[in-house]
Amino acid sequence: MAGRKSPVVILFALAICVTGCPTPRWVKFRADQSNTGTLSVTNSLSEGRLQWVFNPEVGGVGGSAAIDFDGHICVPMGARLYLMDPSGRPQCDFQAGGRIFSSPCLEGAQRALFGSDDGNLYSINTLRCEQLSSFKAAGPIKSSPVVVSDKAFFASFDGTVYSVDLGAAPQPVWQYSVGAPIRSSPAYAPKARLIVIGSDNHNVYAFDRDHGGSGPKWVFTANAQIPGPPSVARFRDHEVIVVGVDTESSAFPVRVYAILDTGSELWHYDVSAGIAVQGVAITPDGKVFFGTASSEVVCLDLISGQLIWKVAVAGGDVVLGAPAVSSNGIVHIGGSRTLYAIDAASGAIKWKFPTIGVIPVGAPPAIARDSTVYIGDMDGHFYAIR
Repeated sequence: MAGRKSPVVILFALAICVTGCPTPRWVKFRADQSNTGTLSVTNSLSEGRLQWVFNPEVGGVGGSAAIDFDGHICVPMGARLYLMDPSGRPQCDFQAGGRIFSSPCLEGAQRALFGSDDGNLYSINTLRCEQLSSFKAAGPIKSSPVVVSDKAFFASFDGTVYSVDLGAAPQPVWQYSVGAPIRSSPAYAPKARLIVIGSDNHNVYAFDRDHGGSGPKWVFTANAQIPGPPSVARFRDHEVIVVGVDTESSAFPVRVYAILDTGSELWHYDVSAGIAVQGVAITPDGKVFFGTASSEVVCLDLISGQLIWKVAVAGGDVVLGAPAVSSNGIVHIGGSRTLYAIDAASGAIKWKFPTIGVIPVGAPPAIARDSTVYIGDMDGHFYAIR
């Protein structure tokens, strides 16, 4: 085809760093292999001004954008993946056999990887949007892949987790079925060599990167299903996985969990209202940011799980997606028909940008090096804002 507290005491000093070392581009869903949702930018300017909008009228934006070294943007819309230059001019597009809710991962200089509801993991050339290869999974792929050592890790909606070798003819290295649907996308914990993913059966699974087919190294059971991606940060001697849950009912507490790389709970934080946390961002100074389904943006301390600040960005119950944080100290988060920019230190709202359509919770904002923020809506508009 073409063109989202347990009393564990850490006795050593906890010097924190983000596991996914900062890269000069938003190469994949949640920025890096560890889904930190943070990026170093070269421009401190952020005024919330529209730079351009793109609407090819092929369907809503299905996932987050990825951005290459030159600022070119890859974004899924309907059943197509578009490649655009920094000015918003489309260069080429690729037609998949089904809707694309899987955010692309840019691998190498000229390759993009993503899944589709047609069950294929596609690899395409980003110069001409031509298909290089595909791998057929057991069900629709809503999960966004992470690539480690030329292997793609992802899940299909039927509940199978895959490791696929990205050779000329992609071959499965291992696969494992968790027996429940998976909407979550994997994160990589490099020190522990773990692939970590959530599931609708309330479990977080941690697989050995190379030998996951024999089963998970550990399973952590949360109090509700896990729709969004885990994010990973590192203590001096440990890695910590942070996830949020979707209770689908206000009868159960919405929790954000911090889990050590051994599978033990470090802490949990109960959200005061709402039903879901779609994902978090973790900054190098040890702060955890997330949005709720009750219009609040929350900042916690990574070590203790204690509240630093929270702010209601709108009246009523606005469902917020996962945030993205730039090194100029701004938290970007979408909800309903508004993109919010929030001061990471204080929680003060810096600016708001209205969108025409509803921002999908599964398509968080992406950030370029020049601090341009990219976001899409369900009506098929894709915006560049700075």
